[in-house]
Amino acid sequence: MTMFTGTYTAVVTPFRKGRVDELAFQKLIRDQVRGGVDGVVPVGTTGESPSLRFDEHVRVIELAVQAAKGRAAEAAEWRRSPSSPVRSATY
Repeated sequence: MTMFTGTYTAVVTPFRKGRVDELAFQKLIRDQVRGGVDGVVPVGTTGESPSLRFDEHVRVIELAVQAAKGRAAEAAEWRRSPSSPVRSATY
C-alpha cells in the first residue's frame, strides 16, 4: 500500500517581527493547493521546526489544515519528543 502519492511541497514558515506570520503562511498553503500539489509539508524540512516552541509548531499545522480545507493532504514532521507522534495523530 502506498502511503503518499503525487507531489508534496515543503513550505517555509514565514515570520514577521519574530512571530509566525499566520496570514502569509495560509496564503502560501492556498497558493500551493491552487497550483495543484497533492499535499503540503508544514514545519518539515525547511529548517524552522527546531526554532519553534511546541505551541507554535502545533499552530502552524492547524493553520495548514485550515488553509488546505481538505483539498490537499498535510504531512507534518514531528521530531520534538517521543510523545509527539501521538499528538500528531489528532490531526
